[in-house]
Amino acid sequence: MACVRVLQHPDIPVNSSPLTATDWTPDVATCRNGDDWGLSFDDGPSPSTPALLDELKKRNVKATFFVVDPLHSWSHPALTTRTNDQVLAEILFNAQIIKEVIGVTPRFVRPPYGDIDERVRTILRNMGMTIAMWSFDTNDGSGATDVVQKMTQRASTGPRNGPITLEHDLYAAAVAQAPGAMDAIIANNYKITTIAQCLGQPAYDESLFSRVASGSIAVQSASVTVPASTTAAATSTAAVSASTTSKPVPSNTQVSNGSSSGGTTGGSAGLIPAPAPTISSSPAAQSASMTTKVAPFYMVVVGALTLIVTTGMML
Repeated sequence: MACVRVLQHPDIPVNSSPLTATDWTPDVATCRNGDDWGLSFDDGPSPSTPALLDELKKRNVKATFFVVDPLHSWSHPALTTRTNDQVLAEILFNAQIIKEVIGVTPRFVRPPYGDIDERVRTILRNMGMTIAMWSFDTNDGSGATDVVQKMTQRASTGPRNGPITLEHDLYAAAVAQAPGAMDAIIANNYKITTIAQCLGQPAYDESLFSRVASGSIAVQSASVTVPASTTAAATSTAAVSASTTSKPVPSNTQVSNGSSSGGTTGGSAGLIPAPAPTISSSPAAQSASMTTKVAPFYMVVVGALTLIVTTGMML
């Protein structure tokens, strides 16, 4: 087990509720090339995700998926309302699953709801991650039915500044609008890219867990215990496919609350059980709660990641 000490964050308290206004100036929200279009989908996987992957494949394009669990947080909270321990755990649990399932560790992270302040930003940056926001929100996650119209207008009349757009693959109604939106982007001579391609950065960063193992991740008065299994070698596609029927839930992962003296690990006192995520049936339900049983959701994530990787559509 590796105990992670996180140091040197701004002295900003934990928020009691999500921020109503955020400053994304220090973060990434557009591509380097004005003719690139960073296509991204949040909050899946869902039963509709395979159909979306098929539509991407038909057009020979790729998109980035910020999956609830992998690198869109473990349980989809507003991160500014979580303690340092909890923010770190939300991300490390995610990274652990991806590493175990597909053998790689994504470089990009997107805070749920775009909720971020300097405290959370510092934690994520100290982990070596690139914070990827968006410059155009289709609002499909809130039930919008005019996504194609919005994307057509953005592509045809908006500034040609390499937009990164936000869509969702959690809801069937949102996924159904994605093909038309992609066609509008292509018709206006944009090149659809992943976030990695549009930023010109590697999609993965395998140094995260070596930093975890060395305890060198720099948030004061916080510690997180991470299973040593996260340092395992890369998993082949064949092994990943086989694992989808028997992947265990990482129930032994525990987080220490920490204390003024630096926190403790091990034992039962102060331990926070792994958050239990779910897939909500509506935007309102998703915002209200992302908490239920871990195991069924974990199995969905494993299967979806396998599908995304084997079709070459992730990041």
